[in-house]
Amino acid sequence: VIQGNKVLWDAIEEQNTLSNKSAVTDAEGYRIAELESVIYENDGYSAESNAEIILQGLGIEEKDFKEPLKKLSGGYKIRVLLAQCLFSDPDILLLDEPTNHLDILSTQWLEDFLKKKFKGILLLISHDHDFLNSTCNNILDIDYSTITLYSGNYDHFIEEKQSIAEQKEGEKASIEKKIAKDRVFIEKFR
Repeated sequence: VIQGNKVLWDAIEEQNTLSNKSAVTDAEGYRIAELESVIYENDGYSAESNAEIILQGLGIEEKDFKEPLKKLSGGYKIRVLLAQCLFSDPDILLLDEPTNHLDILSTQWLEDFLKKKFKGILLLISHDHDFLNSTCNNILDIDYSTITLYSGNYDHFIEEKQSIAEQKEGEKASIEKKIAKDRVFIEKFR
């Protein structure tokens, strides 16, 4: 999960490599100090506990925290990769059906995390209407070759889209009525 923050992970790995040497040169000592600063600036001292909080929230048991990813089932691998993405604290997060491999508690935790802790832009693709309602405040509707932005959650989007469709149907009926009236007029005074 910590590998989600590449700068932090690389600094930790390099620092561990240098620190485990039997003899360290002055230049390597200075580099260790530089890496210490990078680790500090990237919340490296709370990284493990933050990663554990995310893993627990996504339903990964503590006994599995140190296990290699290949030992986990497919659904749990997806959870770990999601945890890695969340841990990286990106400016933009694209999630495609994030609740597919989550149980109810993990889904609720993810909703809460995205609403309260995630500060970036979230692009979310989901068929989970409840999840969309609780996490989204704008909906992009891609319908054939048109993309329309709707403000509000999923339920508001459905209401607004239906209202627009009804309005267009009313306009279409009005135009058809005018065309029929014009045809009658043209036939009468041909």
